[in-house]
Amino acid sequence: MRETIGDIIKKLRKERGLTQEALAEQLNISSAAVSKWENNIGMPDISNVVPLANLFGVSADVLFGINNGNKIEEAEKALDEIFKMQENVKPEDEAETGLKIIEMYRDAIRRFPGNSTILCNAFCFSEMLVECNSEEIIDLIGKDGVDSLIRQRISWAELVIKYSNDINDILCAKRSLTDLYAQQSRWNLASEITESFPNNISNTRDIRMADLMWKAGDKEKQQTLHCTNIKHLLEALGHQIIMLANLYREREQYEEALYCYQTVKALISSVYRNDEYIPPFHDKGYPLYLFPAYCLVKLNRFEEAVDLLEECVDYFKKQAKHYNRTNILNSPLLKKYSFSYGYEGTAVYKDPVKAAKDIIFNPCFECLNNIPRYKKLRETL
Repeated sequence: MRETIGDIIKKLRKERGLTQEALAEQLNISSAAVSKWENNIGMPDISNVVPLANLFGVSADVLFGINNGNKIEEAEKALDEIFKMQENVKPEDEAETGLKIIEMYRDAIRRFPGNSTILCNAFCFSEMLVECNSEEIIDLIGKDGVDSLIRQRISWAELVIKYSNDINDILCAKRSLTDLYAQQSRWNLASEITESFPNNISNTRDIRMADLMWKAGDKEKQQTLHCTNIKHLLEALGHQIIMLANLYREREQYEEALYCYQTVKALISSVYRNDEYIPPFHDKGYPLYLFPAYCLVKLNRFEEAVDLLEECVDYFKKQAKHYNRTNILNSPLLKKYSFSYGYEGTAVYKDPVKAAKDIIFNPCFECLNNIPRYKKLRETL
């Protein structure tokens, strides 16, 4: 006996752990309507078919009992073609090729509207493309084209939030959607989404999982999870302190800004004290030396500023030794973690002299020209 659309809806609903009430709420209909469908008393309105398919993560064909095997294979092939193109992108053609890949994603989403995997990949790729190539993108498609791409990204993010079953994808889409709304000065929408985030960090997945492993007596997994959590918390804490420091600096409260910068530097030094090197900690593309040295100059503490700049040059040279290498961290706080040099965020260390010059020869340090140690430092570069 062939399954009815009601039978299929009931099966898909139960497979996804949804009650009739929960399904009805997500479709903005009554639970009585869902009950009628599943009891073959009524049929979904045509306007509900695509939302139902998207919610279940299937093609609309599946709801009508049509074999979806070919559709799934076609979607996988479409994604494979996109991934192959992404893997072969040349740095000099990244923006232009990236826009072609966006078009491939648009076409795939039109062909497979209920495929959450394609949606998530399209959204993540478009975010990365724009963040890494913003100026090139504007040159290629102009401001109107960029505005259109932003609207497209907002649409994809909203679909991910509405239909994805992966909490990480949903949170990622929400985070980016707040930024996109902010770019459009749609502060109420950005605030509404931000307020939907959990406000208690102890409820995050990996922290709860670490507690579970402690109760289960699995010390090995517990240790790994604690290290993972500490890594994420350190990154978040460091970022927040630097943002606060930048705010103080912009307000010309240099003592407060310097204290914040020094706190982050001390935190990093403490965590990585057992390691030969430390992973770079950047702010606005600069390692954590330019802005604290600038604050010292503004406070007329010139010798201390030169001390920091000398340390900066030494830091660049040490980091360059590890370019294109992967090292295991020795810190007890981050045991077994590795850090790989040579990716885009550490490319600055490929040429340590040029990177150091960008800081040492910064115009804000011209007032140090009469200090012999500073003059000598410039000469070494």
